[in-house]
Amino acid sequence: MLRLSVLLLFVLPAVVFGACPNNGYQWQTNCYYFQSNVTDFPEAEANCMSLGGHLVSIHDSFTNALLTGHFGQDSKDYWIGLSNIKAPKKLAWTDGTKVDFVEWDKNQPGNVTGIKCASVTLKTGYWKVESCFQQKAYVCEIKNGASGSTAVPPMTTTTGNTAPPTTTASTQKCTGNFTYYGPTNSCYGVFFTFDPDARGWNASETFCQSINGHLASIHSQDEFNFIMNFNYPQNSEYWPWVGLFSNDNEQTFQWSDGTPTDFLPWGPGEPVVDTNFNCVFANSEGIDTLDCSEPGTALCKIKLN
Repeated sequence: MLRLSVLLLFVLPAVVFGACPNNGYQWQTNCYYFQSNVTDFPEAEANCMSLGGHLVSIHDSFTNALLTGHFGQDSKDYWIGLSNIKAPKKLAWTDGTKVDFVEWDKNQPGNVTGIKCASVTLKTGYWKVESCFQQKAYVCEIKNGASGSTAVPPMTTTTGNTAPPTTTASTQKCTGNFTYYGPTNSCYGVFFTFDPDARGWNASETFCQSINGHLASIHSQDEFNFIMNFNYPQNSEYWPWVGLFSNDNEQTFQWSDGTPTDFLPWGPGEPVVDTNFNCVFANSEGIDTLDCSEPGTALCKIKLN
């Protein structure tokens, strides 16, 4: 049954919300941007991060009802920032805030296996978890006064033609799906190791950005040996994408995190130029070029402060 608070707030959202720049809405100290263009969870989070925020975190029933009541009825549900991406057995908000309120639908979240992300059903206001690669609308939450709060949310997908901005993570050591490597002071995690989750280079890079990282850059033989110790292909159906790409048909290459190309352990016969194999994966013999649309495992690297 739809809660009374939700029914009321379907009628009165404009009374409660204040105004933020560029058609955002202010509630308490936050600005909210309602994005009706559908996309997957990693792309939605990456878009929100580019504004200086995250997918929305919800901490009380009033805010849940307020957001659900305000969203246009052209959508049936929308992404919120709750997932188990960083720790397989624990759902957490992408903004790092405490999970102190939930509004699960019947039989949700159940036994969460694999990587799952949460959305809110507009008809009821209840939450569910499902594949993070479903296409949904979403809500960005930006702290009032954050540097990105006056920007218009981007609606384009990251491609291998431009190096995305460098991001950093918390100073805490790695937890959950990640392994710490001291020489680079970075956390490394492997995702989407089997079908149907394996993704192309662009989607994999976007996913890594959504958790404050990038596809891994490699700067020494020791680092290469470390990332290969994740036991490919025994524990994965695919070799891992790394952050190296070319935008001039393999004439030159660059890392997606913007670091120098000071170590490139090419495999035999690589790189092959003028083939439109503009993205790079790692394997037991080195790194090789491949069509960016081919499926692969995402090897994410998060540089700690």
